Amino acid sequence: MITMLAGAASSTPEPPLVSATGSLALTAAYSAALEGRRTTALSLMEMAADAAGRLARTPQSYSGGLTAGQVQLYQVGVHHLLGQDIAAVRAAQRLHPSTLPTGERRARLGTDTARALIAVGDYERALTALHAVEEAASEEASRPSVRALTRELLVRRPRLTGLKAFAERTGAGPL
Repeated sequence: MITMLAGAASSTPEPPLVSATGSLALTAAYSAALEGRRTTALSLMEMAADAAGRLARTPQSYSGGLTAGQVQLYQVGVHHLLGQDIAAVRAAQRLHPSTLPTGERRARLGTDTARALIAVGDYERALTALHAVEEAASEEASRPSVRALTRELLVRRPRLTGLKAFAERTGAGPL
């Protein structure tokens, strides 16, 4: 499909086109996962991974935005949305936050990882993931989604060490 998008003029697509195609595939995969369209979401994730692999093999002169790390980040969220939380946790474990270019992306990793960990009942590691959100980008820790996850932990495991202090710091408040 990537070659088709390049048109008949070239048998090898230019890196910006590969990057754009992969990025669009990530967005579409997430949208498909939101709708519960498992096969479509996973197929689009494969397309994005292929595009990231192609970009990794291009000369260093191109610094497009699509990376294997970005694909892995989306895998965490897509797998969670599809109810595949163990796969989401495994994807998160394979991704080192330092490979993500911004604090916001690292915070997103922490948020999505916390969601999957809560779903599988690993509340201590979920809190650790939420702490990673705060460490990566402190302003992200007070987002409504993070506060909601924190409140969920307060309900499920109110005596978790450090949880109440985190909740107060981030505006989730005490239970």
